[in-house]
Amino acid sequence: MKRLIKKDLYQIRHNKNILLSLLAVVLMGVFGANGYVLDLKNRSDAVGIFDAMTFDSTIIVILATIIISSLLGVEFKNRTINNDIYSGKPRGDIFFSKVISYLIVYNLFIIFFPLAGCIRMIPILGFGTNIFYGILHIIKIILYSVLLNSAMYSVCILIAFICRDIGKTLTLSSIYILFFSLLMA
Repeated sequence: MKRLIKKDLYQIRHNKNILLSLLAVVLMGVFGANGYVLDLKNRSDAVGIFDAMTFDSTIIVILATIIISSLLGVEFKNRTINNDIYSGKPRGDIFFSKVISYLIVYNLFIIFFPLAGCIRMIPILGFGTNIFYGILHIIKIILYSVLLNSAMYSVCILIAFICRDIGKTLTLSSIYILFFSLLMA
């Protein structure tokens, strides 16, 4: 299974669409960070910007869902998953390697947005009185975000493995994430 995860991450790393999308998310975070200065309530520093951007990252969740679900649907269209099955690898290992690799990429998309904004606002707003507690707070928020986003997107991966089609996967995953986002707001 370790080799399958390495293969999947290699394919993702060399996919230009994913790299351009990740760059776009980082740029959205860098250039959109100034808009969150007015949203600061508890903290008026870069950690507060991180909190505000994490709280308001619904559009990034929707974009990441569309991008990663389309990538997973393309794997079914190109029959790369069937090639893994034909080469003798167990289906469970293939499924879990896809889940792990796509959850890593999905969470990177969502975490890079507020992290880029936080880093951009450090020279302007500072990092607060205690740097250690600020970093600890950011790590805690990242862990909670990864846990919740992984739970949300795992349903989309299940949808992709059930439908095995780009159109159905994108449609059902987008509808699920939109309804879930509306429920959370």
